[in-house]
Amino acid sequence: MKPTTFIRIALFLSLLIPQVLWAQDQRLMKTKVADVLALLPATDNPQALRLYKEIIGFGDPGIAALTEGVQPNGNAAGIPYRYGVSLLTHYATSKEDKAQIERAYLAALGKTSDVEVKAYFIDNLKLIGSNAAVTVLAPYISDKDLFNQAVSALVSIDTDDARKAIANAVASQPAETQIKLIKSLGTFKYKPALSSITTLAASNDPQVKKQALWALALLADATSSNLLLAEAKKVGFKNDPTEATVALVEYLHQITVNGNATLAKEISNTMLENTPAPDQQHFRLAALKGLTLADPDGSVKVLIKDRSLFDSEYQKEVLKVAVLSANRPEALKSWTKEYKKATGAAQADILAMLSKANRNAGFIESTVLPALSSKEQQTRMTAAAEIAASKDKKYVAALLDYLLRSTDDTELAAAKAATLQLAGKENGALIAQKIETAQPKNKVALVQMLGARRATDQFDVVAKLTASNDAAVKSAAFEALPAVSAGSNTPALLTMLAATENENEIKAIQSALASGLDTNSVALLDAAYAKEKTKLLPVLPYVKDSGALEKVVASFYKGEGKEKEVAFEALTHWQNNDAARTLLAIRKDESLKKYHAAAFDAFISQVAASTWPDDEKLLLLREVMPLAANKDEQSNVIEAAGRVRTFLSLMFVSQYIDDANLSSAASRSAMQIALPTSDAKPGLTGVEVRNTLQHMLDKLTGADSQYERIDIRTYMEKMPYTKGYESIFNGKDLSGWQGLVENPIARSKMTKEVLAKKQAEANAKVKNNWSVKDGCIYFQGDGANLCTARPYGDFEMLVDWKISKNGDSGIYLRGSPQIQIWDLARIDVGAQVGSGGLYNNQKERSTPLVVADNPIGEWNTFHIKMIGDRVTVHLNGVLVVDNVVMENYWDRTLPIFAEEAIELQAHGTELAFRNLYVKELNSKPYQLTPEEKAQGYNVLFNGKDLDGWVGNKTDYVVEDNTIAIYPTNESHGNLNTEKEYSDFIFRFEFQLTPGANNGLGIHAPLEGDVAYVGKEIQILDNTAPVYSKLEVYQYHGSVYGIIPAKREFLKPLGEWNYEEVQVKGDNIKVTLNGTVIVEGDVKKASKNGTLDHKDHPGLNSHKGHIAFLGHGTVVKFKNIRIKDLSK
Repeated sequence: MKPTTFIRIALFLSLLIPQVLWAQDQRLMKTKVADVLALLPATDNPQALRLYKEIIGFGDPGIAALTEGVQPNGNAAGIPYRYGVSLLTHYATSKEDKAQIERAYLAALGKTSDVEVKAYFIDNLKLIGSNAAVTVLAPYISDKDLFNQAVSALVSIDTDDARKAIANAVASQPAETQIKLIKSLGTFKYKPALSSITTLAASNDPQVKKQALWALALLADATSSNLLLAEAKKVGFKNDPTEATVALVEYLHQITVNGNATLAKEISNTMLENTPAPDQQHFRLAALKGLTLADPDGSVKVLIKDRSLFDSEYQKEVLKVAVLSANRPEALKSWTKEYKKATGAAQADILAMLSKANRNAGFIESTVLPALSSKEQQTRMTAAAEIAASKDKKYVAALLDYLLRSTDDTELAAAKAATLQLAGKENGALIAQKIETAQPKNKVALVQMLGARRATDQFDVVAKLTASNDAAVKSAAFEALPAVSAGSNTPALLTMLAATENENEIKAIQSALASGLDTNSVALLDAAYAKEKTKLLPVLPYVKDSGALEKVVASFYKGEGKEKEVAFEALTHWQNNDAARTLLAIRKDESLKKYHAAAFDAFISQVAASTWPDDEKLLLLREVMPLAANKDEQSNVIEAAGRVRTFLSLMFVSQYIDDANLSSAASRSAMQIALPTSDAKPGLTGVEVRNTLQHMLDKLTGADSQYERIDIRTYMEKMPYTKGYESIFNGKDLSGWQGLVENPIARSKMTKEVLAKKQAEANAKVKNNWSVKDGCIYFQGDGANLCTARPYGDFEMLVDWKISKNGDSGIYLRGSPQIQIWDLARIDVGAQVGSGGLYNNQKERSTPLVVADNPIGEWNTFHIKMIGDRVTVHLNGVLVVDNVVMENYWDRTLPIFAEEAIELQAHGTELAFRNLYVKELNSKPYQLTPEEKAQGYNVLFNGKDLDGWVGNKTDYVVEDNTIAIYPTNESHGNLNTEKEYSDFIFRFEFQLTPGANNGLGIHAPLEGDVAYVGKEIQILDNTAPVYSKLEVYQYHGSVYGIIPAKREFLKPLGEWNYEEVQVKGDNIKVTLNGTVIVEGDVKKASKNGTLDHKDHPGLNSHKGHIAFLGHGTVVKFKNIRIKDLSK
């Protein structure tokens, strides 16, 4: 081959290779974009932000590939690309990103010939465009198909060039376009367009003229006044298609706001001269307002004169205008004269107006107080209302005197209402003093006021009036009695009770007794009970004493006639949890059928309102469900279960989703249980939850069902795909279970063959003692334990259990005994301590914290959590074992086995289990990096429990290797490190939720507000609207009140942020996601005073706890470690 030929080939290849590589890059870019588009629309905000960043990361080629894929509407292939464009438009925040996206949209606009696609990109430029887009958009003003979009985009861009583009185009456009352009220029208040708009105001097209007149009004140039007045005059200062008079009114408003009082006065007077007719009232009122604002003193005579025009409604509107100037001395003087001359409603209206304009003691005492004695009723009533509006309690006596003079029922009611606005409990004696001399109907009002203000110091006055000869006074006194009674009044009330047989009076006294119960009054009730049994039974539901329930139960079962009926009624109105089981027993008793329906309803209500934990509520609701006599009662149980937000409650209601009669109620309850709540309580998760929600989607009915389905689908899209609780008992047979072969240590020494043989033998014996019936596992006889066929490591377990009299059982965890179950009556073996304890522990605690067992024969629920060797147990919702080490019973020198079976213990007595669910936990703690180990870091959170932490372990919980705070209604304080630290580096990750607010306490004591008695590093979602007006020292990362932090370095909500806080003496350094956002000396920063101007004694503290400071919102933390710099 000749050298020249070789050179030519090489040159050709050198030119070809870049083209091939470019083609490959383009193919790869389109693939990358397509991969992102496949994930759209995003399921939540964090995912959307991540995908947005991915597309932006592709650079101009990627964004171009995206815009090129947009197709005309109706073409399905273009839908994903429109999702992508929408994502870019709505998630761009930085100027750089917006400029990059804008360039791509402008390029796409020039490339496409499709009108709809052009309109689509112009609409997106409306949201993201800048001045750079003006020259491209301006020509589209002349496009009949796109002028609307183009003008809207230019208006949104709102730069001087955009305004010029609109102004330059306005004269040459057809009417339809002119209307939109003129409107835009008016909105801009673009003065350079004044001449063009003035010309168009002479248009023969009514709509063009209308818009031009309105734009001139908004521009509010003084030179436009003659034109606008002339146009209004042409139409007689009335409504017309060009709305010329409306424009003049707006012009008057604008020049008034701009401070041109002279012109405003001139126009107002001209309008007043030309609006004498009834159909011009609204324009006349606008002129009055303009005149009043322009000439407050000079307008008064005009306003007074106008009060004689038209009808009473117009006259009231005039007074609304008069308020604007009626506090000026001359105006007040003139209006006061008018007030004195007026009569009836007119006088009252003027007084109300003057009072609103002059809400001060001087005016009240010179004018309003005397008006309480006016000859005009409406004036008196208005005066009372205005005095009440002053909120000055010194006028209570005057209002009481007015009340005493009131004889008309309407006026008396008004006097009472006004007085009650000012009078408090402290005015009880003053009110009571007026009663003796008052007329009967006024006495009634005064007594009602004592009741309304709960004036317990006036009990004797009210009690005396219960013997009044006037029926109305007597009735009012009895009605007020409960509100004014206290425990010290019990003797008097008991005397009154014994003296009457009037049912209404008895009920009032009973309510009075119930409202004032205390220790002494309860003793007095006990003494009187034998003689006044039927009268006192209704009071007993309010007595917080076990003896009260015993009395009522005895009266119900042993009493007859009225006593029995009153006792049952008392049971249905019991004020705490105590009577619920009695009501359940009544419902179960076939000999008491007449009480069944009422007992059932009362039982449901009392369980729902009780203070029992949710687990206990659910057990009782399940207990009553088989007793439901009809669909309505069944639905009531299901609806009540819907307010019990637990996994087992969801499983309970889900049983009825396919029942035609109960499907809707069950589905709605399932939704209420599973979905997040409005107060930020998280929704339930897991496969069982997802399957239940999917199953009930089509079962919802009712007007809101379509929206409820949307809520459910939205939640399911966001729900993490975790296993959650899984059933380990299918309710039908013992699949997944097997017999017991000795113990874990013994089994570990067996060969496979020996173990298999022994397992087969054990399995053969299972059916002799273990059986399945009605969805429960039952044991009878003397057999061995029942074991899961597979082992478990760390887990949470839910299980219901029930034992018989003298019963004894338990649950083995990882093959080791045991969480104890037994009959409390077996005090000979120590059962009185209750179930749930780690019975076989010798070194660690073996007994439960409290007794939480339900009575023998009732079901109980265990919630067991085992992480590592530590066990936490809730029995019926009550904590009975708190993170206690479980010892290895089989060899106490060894820790508990890492994995083994769960066993149901057989102990020779009858027992039953149901609802067995297990959630396996990923509990591997954070592992220090080799560098961190070398530098001396230590892990502060093991991922399993809150060992090493003290304080609020109610709201702060461990889940999935994180510390999460789920605030309850009552604050439980901060979560603090067990140790104290001085100088350190603290590293952690956190995840915010919308509006989240927390803090990192430094050098914190265990009590007090750490922001002041220690130091607080703010942890905050400062992007939330609720935090739109923060002080500089309140943003995330700030040393609260001391040193402000740099902003804009938080990751999008839902993503994990990494933070490092370094403390050395008075120096604090905060690094967020790799950026130092705070670095400074707190003493130097506060040398001339703190930023929040508050005392921070904690600045002098150099040692204390590190704390997470809950402020009522959900936040999660993980991977927490520390390097102690003081060592």
